[in-house]
Order: sequence, then C-alpha cells, then structure tokens
Amino acid sequence: MVRVSDLEADPGQPAVTQTSTASSGQATVAFVLGVFSVVGLWLLGPVAIVVANGALRKVETGEIPAGSRGLAVVGRILGIIGTVFLALAILAVIAGVVLFVTRSSGP
Repeated sequence: MVRVSDLEADPGQPAVTQTSTASSGQATVAFVLGVFSVVGLWLLGPVAIVVANGALRKVETGEIPAGSRGLAVVGRILGIIGTVFLALAILAVIAGVVLFVTRSSGP
C-alpha cells in the first residue's frame, strides 16, 4: 500500500510536475454542440462555432489547457457542417413554399 507521505517530495528534491492533457469545459461544450448540430439539431451549429472560437482564443492566451485545442477545433468543424445543413434546410423550405405557392395559384 502506498501512503500519501511516500508520494511527497523530499525537502532537497525538486517536485515532480505532471503535464495535463485535460480539456476545458468550454471546449467540451463546443464539441458536444457540434455533434448535436450534425445529427439533427442544426440550430446549434452557429452556437458551436461561437463557443469553439472562444475556446480556441482562450487556448491561445493560455487561459485553458492546450489539450483543449483538439476538441475545440473538432467542435468548430462540426458546427460548420451543422450550419451548412441548417442553410440547406432553410433553402429547402423556401423552395417548397415557392413551389407550393406557384402551383396553387394556377388556373
């Protein structure tokens, strides 16, 4: 069994530092929003882009761990894809309305 006192550094020895691969909550939120925007909740696409851009800005300034960069980038890419789906859906609705109006106003 390892005791906590065994893990503490000796007074003359430098402390062991650990590198963090943890990600921030903001990058995780961007990723989740991006995934949701691709699978059908297209309105979340623009939100994912905004949240991901904020997370990337914080990674650059060092406010959140650099390990968050990957999740933020993927969240932004998925958000862009979801936004494209949203735009296509809006265009499809507009085309459907135009077709309906032109066919129903015939002779």
